Amino acid sequence: MKNSSSCFALALALANSVAAQSTDPKQESKKPNILLIMADDMGYSDLGCYGSEIQTPNLDRLARQGLRFTGFTNHAKCGPSRTALITGNTMRTEGGRRDINLIKELNQAGYRTYMTGKTHGFSRGGTRRSAVMDYGAGSFWDLSSTSTGAKTTPGHLTLNGKIVPDLAALHPNFYATDIWTDYAIQFLEEDKADPAPFFLYVAYNAPHYPMHAKPADIAKYRGKYKEAGWDKLREQRHDRLLKLGILPPGTPLAPPDPTVPAWDSLSDAQKDEQDLRMATYAAMIDCMDQNIGRLLAEIEATGRRDNTLVLFLSDNGGASALHKELGKPGPQGSWTYVGKPWAHLSNAPWRAYKTEHFMGGLRTPLIANWPAVIRPETMDRNFGSIVDVTATVLDLAGRPAPAILGKSLAPAFYGKPRDLHTEFNWAWNRNKAALKGDWKLVSVKDDPWQLFNLASDPVELCDLAAQHPEKVAELRQQWIDWDANVTFEVEPQGSGKIIP
Repeated sequence: MKNSSSCFALALALANSVAAQSTDPKQESKKPNILLIMADDMGYSDLGCYGSEIQTPNLDRLARQGLRFTGFTNHAKCGPSRTALITGNTMRTEGGRRDINLIKELNQAGYRTYMTGKTHGFSRGGTRRSAVMDYGAGSFWDLSSTSTGAKTTPGHLTLNGKIVPDLAALHPNFYATDIWTDYAIQFLEEDKADPAPFFLYVAYNAPHYPMHAKPADIAKYRGKYKEAGWDKLREQRHDRLLKLGILPPGTPLAPPDPTVPAWDSLSDAQKDEQDLRMATYAAMIDCMDQNIGRLLAEIEATGRRDNTLVLFLSDNGGASALHKELGKPGPQGSWTYVGKPWAHLSNAPWRAYKTEHFMGGLRTPLIANWPAVIRPETMDRNFGSIVDVTATVLDLAGRPAPAILGKSLAPAFYGKPRDLHTEFNWAWNRNKAALKGDWKLVSVKDDPWQLFNLASDPVELCDLAAQHPEKVAELRQQWIDWDANVTFEVEPQGSGKIIP
């Protein structure tokens, strides 16, 4: 957004507070079980505990009884985020540290490790048991994949390292979100007599496209979005974020995206079609929350819940993609997208979308719940990154920290100050950003750098590049120096030259 005389100083003081406190300091020496849950393409305000109208009672309860991070970030894209989650480094792998792998480290620390769901980047392999789908998007009904909108042959599930090509076809009620939970519960049941702590990574592919959901879940939301529309709902979510204390008082809502039509300008038929899109998207999140409830019930039944840390986050913000479609949202055989207007709602109050390094692409909810340690109704407002997950888990596992970028969040669980990043850098394809203190520099598709002061402008509305050329030069050089010392490893479509 270009700077103009209409830009105004918001003068917000974002408190650096960590409110969690330990209920029992002795728990610091006991290795917890860890349940790590990743959503796919879910925006910042898509959970009830982060301001949404979508019904997520299980995640809301985890948040209410635990710790919410309000300033947490991912890498704005599936592959970079999932690689960071497992390696503790960015996708550009500082120092070529591809050998750092969270699963491998936990195996050596005495954990029994499991994974179910979507793999991407370096996030596959090494667990004791696994049930995973191949890289990329896939049908929730049969795991088939597409890159053009045309259906291809059904994909397959890989179970404990072996391809099971006909599982989806033979399963009477195959739906990916349910299947990932079924296998996660099965793995825990099979090994419930093992006294070793467990690490279970459940990587749901909801609510990533294609928009597939069960009819009963869609029916819960059908008509609700037609009644309100995206303009009013963005305002309502913003209001709830303020009331919940997720946003500091006075934090504004990013202006409507000028490429998104006003809801009232749509015809009744267009509103109905858009209502179905968002009702299906909401149903996918609702179903994911139902399955998280099943996971929690299983852990509770085994008597391990008190010393189980649950971490929940998303790999990037809501996606604006809209390509060739087949059919209508919901049923098997269709291939549809939620689209930019509803992604704009998902990412409220921030601007922009998945793949871009504005906060709409980068910000994610992060919920931490550990009954034995974390105090209820607590929040951490400091900056954090998805690279910190590996550092946190290894810290709690008593594993010596390798040379990674991530910093442990564990002190926050005990009400102690945590080591904070003083600067950070992002890159994917031709998008890039640099952060230092309150200053953030952003470029989209090699466009000119834009500069924001997040202390006074957390929603990134006022470009200050013209007023502070020295700060632009400083952060640009920071990004160039970082870029010169890292190696792009994972996705060839992102390996093209980036103009600094």
